[in-house]
Amino acid sequence: MPTQAKDIMNRDVATATASTSIDDLCEIFQTRNIKGVPVVDAAGRLRGIVTESDVVFGGLGRGRHPFTSPAEGKLPGPGPTTVGEIMTEPAISAEEDTPVEKLAELMWRMRIHRLPICEKGRLTGIVSSLDICQALAEGRLGSSSGERPARKRSKR
Repeated sequence: MPTQAKDIMNRDVATATASTSIDDLCEIFQTRNIKGVPVVDAAGRLRGIVTESDVVFGGLGRGRHPFTSPAEGKLPGPGPTTVGEIMTEPAISAEEDTPVEKLAELMWRMRIHRLPICEKGRLTGIVSSLDICQALAEGRLGSSSGERPARKRSKR
């Protein structure tokens, strides 16, 4: 049986809510040494995702208080103050029984680095591109037939 999301996911997931302040979100990123978190509602259902890039670029044309151009003779406005103003919704996610190869394919195709993992809409974990790399480096991933792919020799 191929390795599934539940076999490599991190179950200790830092999360935010739509009402989490940008300051509190940045504190989560810094203390947990991560670059993105799922956004959940009070029942733990996945609503979206927010990343460091959203924080950096979230005030540029989005949010209730978009920045104004200094060329217009105005100073930048206050910008967004809550996660709900900058998060991406809906979040791209996968189920616990999704094969890791499918996770990697989805992450590659969508150009994302983390996938929230859900069971019936409720967040249960997260898989990052580094989790997949670690599982591969530790030999926990093989082909779906159970055989490990042969190594290619480099041409010198």
